[in-house]
Amino acid sequence: MSLRTRRQVLAGGATALVASLAGCGLVTDRLQWMAGSGQTTTPTAVDDMLYFGINKPDQDAGTLAALNRSDGSTNWEYQTTGNVESQPAVVDGTVYAGDSEGALYAVTDGSEDWSFTKPFTSVGTPAITDNTVYAKGGPLLFAVNRKSGEEEWRFETVGSEYPKPAVASDMVYIRSNGSVYAVDRASGTEQWTFDGGGNRLTLVDDTIYIGDSDTGALIALDRMNGDVRWKETGAPAKTPIAAGQHLYTGDSKQFASYTMQGDRAWRTEFSNVSTTGIPTVAHDSVYVTTSSRDRGEYLRSLTQSNGDSQWKKLLDHPSLGAPATSKNHIYVPGNRGLYSLTVKPKLASF
Repeated sequence: MSLRTRRQVLAGGATALVASLAGCGLVTDRLQWMAGSGQTTTPTAVDDMLYFGINKPDQDAGTLAALNRSDGSTNWEYQTTGNVESQPAVVDGTVYAGDSEGALYAVTDGSEDWSFTKPFTSVGTPAITDNTVYAKGGPLLFAVNRKSGEEEWRFETVGSEYPKPAVASDMVYIRSNGSVYAVDRASGTEQWTFDGGGNRLTLVDDTIYIGDSDTGALIALDRMNGDVRWKETGAPAKTPIAAGQHLYTGDSKQFASYTMQGDRAWRTEFSNVSTTGIPTVAHDSVYVTTSSRDRGEYLRSLTQSNGDSQWKKLLDHPSLGAPATSKNHIYVPGNRGLYSLTVKPKLASF
């Protein structure tokens, strides 16, 4: 769903979000702060700052913003040509982000270092190394010099999705239109491909983890050659994320944790709901959103070690993106701003 369509669907939802979360015994009885007058992306937390995109329904341009985490006050803002649709990346104080007009930006303290524009569709969250920025726009995976913004190489995939690339010492990995591509970091030449459903991947050490929605399987690939290391059928098939020594993934009816060797640690089943978006692991908890036509959208907290439900809170609108976390806070992107909620050290069930 495009960001513009999401804004239309989500109009008015932010007020409901605040009302439903305020007063919950598992977070503070008041919203800590709200900032940004528009639909926001998932923020990136670095030290005392939050970096994210803001987009307004009546404007084609977007805004990159830097806020103080303590009170939500604005540190700086930078206007982009198109909407900022994906979470920014931040390295050494510089913010890297793409927009819906095919531009990639490098911004430091609110001033543009460089911008890179090609005839892409939307550019997604970039991956950063010491000298290079890797991002996907339309069918193209491209590498840009981190200091100058000059293109180093491009590689054409099939599909217009724009997930964040995964980078290893020698290769870059991207998933597009149901295939995983391994591309040489230096030259941009293809090393191998693997056909499997889904649009995102997770790289941990020498293994790539994917969920194949076509076959309902969780798959581990050798990152060097694309060979299958293990395949767990009947597993939740959405994008797995890694935290510690486990993977966390969900599908329309369940959410589960697996070891890095493919053994299931736990599974939590949901009745008449489906998981949405990408989960977030923090505070010894897994935060995941679920939705159903008759029950609405919930933000849920599961115990990381066993999957037990700790709490759920009705959001009254479709998912706004993955929440971000810091030591004692959850940051929830909304259609009228970014919300900061304080979590208690110990969460009780209800």
